[in-house]
Amino acid sequence: MNIDISTKKKISNVLLSLVEPSEAEKVPYMMVEKKYQLKFTFFPLIQLQGLSGKEFKQQFPANLSDYTSLIFTSKNAIEHYFRIIDELGLVASKELRCYCSSEAIALHLQKFILYKKRKVFSSENGTNQSLFKFIMKQEAKLPGKYLYICNENQKEDEIVSLLRKNKLDFQIGQMYRTTINDQAKHILTNHNFDMICVYTPMGIQSLYHHVPDFPSRNIFLGAFGSAAVKYGVDNGIHLDFKAPNPQAPSMLSAIEIFIKQL
Repeated sequence: MNIDISTKKKISNVLLSLVEPSEAEKVPYMMVEKKYQLKFTFFPLIQLQGLSGKEFKQQFPANLSDYTSLIFTSKNAIEHYFRIIDELGLVASKELRCYCSSEAIALHLQKFILYKKRKVFSSENGTNQSLFKFIMKQEAKLPGKYLYICNENQKEDEIVSLLRKNKLDFQIGQMYRTTINDQAKHILTNHNFDMICVYTPMGIQSLYHHVPDFPSRNIFLGAFGSAAVKYGVDNGIHLDFKAPNPQAPSMLSAIEIFIKQL
């Protein structure tokens, strides 16, 4: 795991740029809180705005029913895909193959479809390379037409690079957009966080928008997801830890590893 610790200090308060999870979803967080005497605060630094079915069709005239394989890298992507097809009066095919960047994301599909392991695949360690092992294995059996569901701000990322590299038939389906959450300023300026964890490039932008002097505040910053990590690296932003990786397939496991090394 790539960890760079510049200033050692005790971590007590951690902000996760996430919507408050359900009680069931909170269980693993509560276990880590108890184990390391932490307090997790859930508050999204970004806002998600879904494109309407009409907006989506204007920018994506192709028939969604033509795509046999879907790629999801977030629960939000799943939510917006099924919202869009519902608005357009479409029904998800029972033969759809769904590829997800983590098991947690894959399990979220149960909210919308009958979960079949032979049709739903997830990365074994949270990396896109692991996910593409499943994609290429299935591609060898039955070539697919891929739709990568993402947000409107999405640019070239590792998923797109791997799709191009493997010469797969794909399109990008931008079904929602992310913006800075103005309400995050109150949370960021009125709480003493020892660590902040972000999941998107816009999350990093929101952090620096609300706290321009963030680098001088002696707060650890962790990033999850290839897009967030790439944005941080490309813009010279110091990331104390990055995930996913083989040792830390989730943000929670990355936090644990980081704390153990302090």
